[in-house]
Amino acid sequence: MSVRANGTRNIYDNFKVTYTANYISNRYDMTTVTGSMYNEILMTPAHIPLTKYQNWRTDPFANPNGYFNEYYDNPYWSIDNWRQDTKNEYFQGNVQLEYKPFKPLTLTYRVGVSSSNAQNKSKVGRFVFSDYTKSISGSSKTDVAGSVSDSRSGSRQLVTELISEYRKKLGSNFELYVLGAGYMRENQSKNVGVSANGLVIDDLYNVSNTMNNPGASESNSLSRQLAVRGEVRLGFKDYLFLHMTARNDWTSVLEKLNRSFFYPSVDVSFIATDAISALQNLSWLNTLKIRAAYAYVGNVNLGAYALNTTFSQAVGYPYGGAAGYSVGGGLVAAGLKPEITEGPEVGIDFEAWDRKIQGGVTYYKTNTYNQTMSVSISRASGYSSLLTNVGEVQNTGLETFLRFTPIQNKNGLSMTIGANYALNRNKVISLADEFDVFNLASGGGSLPTVENHQIQKRSSGKSNCRQSYRFPFL
Repeated sequence: MSVRANGTRNIYDNFKVTYTANYISNRYDMTTVTGSMYNEILMTPAHIPLTKYQNWRTDPFANPNGYFNEYYDNPYWSIDNWRQDTKNEYFQGNVQLEYKPFKPLTLTYRVGVSSSNAQNKSKVGRFVFSDYTKSISGSSKTDVAGSVSDSRSGSRQLVTELISEYRKKLGSNFELYVLGAGYMRENQSKNVGVSANGLVIDDLYNVSNTMNNPGASESNSLSRQLAVRGEVRLGFKDYLFLHMTARNDWTSVLEKLNRSFFYPSVDVSFIATDAISALQNLSWLNTLKIRAAYAYVGNVNLGAYALNTTFSQAVGYPYGGAAGYSVGGGLVAAGLKPEITEGPEVGIDFEAWDRKIQGGVTYYKTNTYNQTMSVSISRASGYSSLLTNVGEVQNTGLETFLRFTPIQNKNGLSMTIGANYALNRNKVISLADEFDVFNLASGGGSLPTVENHQIQKRSSGKSNCRQSYRFPFL
C-alpha cells in the first residue's frame, strides 16, 4: 500500500509553500530456507511426483519420519516449518518555504523527515524424529528444537536547511550567483530483539515458551551533523564560467578536536565555440567545451559511537543470578580524523554534425588521506582489530565516451550507438606508521596483504614520515 500527497500554494506574490508526503507499507509471509529448499528439490529424482508430498502433516509418506529421501528433507516441510512474518513502513515528508524580499534575493527554508519501521517474527517449528528414522539415516536426521525470534527496528532522519540565493547581472557581460546556506542533519535509530530456543509446546511461537533463558538485544544511536556552505558562480558573456564552493562540517561522531573540517573546490568551464569566431565558422562543429576543476572533499566513514569500545553480555550469562559482560574485540585509535580526498580534473566535451556525434574525455587524479579502516592486530593484546586512519591512496584515470545518432526523424524514431572507455590506476602511497603489512582479506581470491617493497622516508625519525607501498598484483 502506498499513499502520496503534494502541493504548492502561493501565500503572497513573494511567498510560496511547497509540501510532499509519501507513505509506503508492505507485509510479507515467507519461508527463510530458499537455499536449502532448492537443494532439496534438485536432489529429488525426476520420476518422483513431488507435488503429492505437500500434506506432510497427514500423509505418513510426506512426513519427515516417512519421507523417502534419507539425506534431504521434504521441501514442503521446509517451507512450512521455517517462516518469517515481516511488516515494513516507510514515510517521507518535506516542507519548503520560499520568500523573495526583493528581486535578486531568494530565501528558502526546507525541513524534511524520513522514517522507517520494521517488525519481524521468525519461527522454526519443533519436530522430533522417530528412533527408526534416526537409525537408518545416521547423523543426517537430527531433532529440530524449535525457536522463535521477535524484533522491531526503527530509524529517523531529520534534515533542515536555510538557503540564501542572490542572482544579479553585472553590466552587459557578467552574471553573478551567490549562495549561502546552513544545514543540520539528525539520525536516530533503535533496534530491539528477543529470541528463544527449545520450544516446549508445539506451534506456540512465544518467547516465554522455552526451557532456556530467552535472549535479548537492544541498540540505540543518535548522531548529528552541522554544516555551513557557500557557493559563487561568475559568468562572462555566456561562454566563460567560474564556480567556487566552500563548506565546513561539524559531526558528533568524532572527538571534539577533530569534529570540524573544511573543504573548498573550484572549477572553470570555457565554451570555445561561443567565444572564438573561427570555430563558429566550422559548419560541422556545434559545441566545444573545455573544463578544469580542483576539489577538496571531506568525509566521515563512521557510525554513531564508533569511537567507544563496547561491552556485551557474555555467552551463558546471566548464570546463577550473576551477570557477565565481555569487551568487544575492536580497539579504536585516539584522534581519528575525517577522510580527505583532493585532486584535479580536466576534460573536453564536443558535439558535431548537427549534434549527431557527441563525445568527451576526462582525466582525473585524486589522493585520499586518512582513510578510516579496521586493521588486524595481535590477539595477544586482548583485541583483534584496530580502527585507525590508514595512509594515502592515489587514483589516476581516464574516462571517455562517444555517441553517434545516425537516425533521428520528426516522427520520434531515433537510433543511437555509443561506447564508453574508462581506465583507473590505483596506488597505495603510504600506510599507517605502525604497519609494514596490512591485511586486506582473510580468504577468497585476492592476495591478503599489501607488502612493503620500497620505503621512501621523507623525514627520518619523525612521526609524519611517509612510506611508499604497492600491491604486488598491480
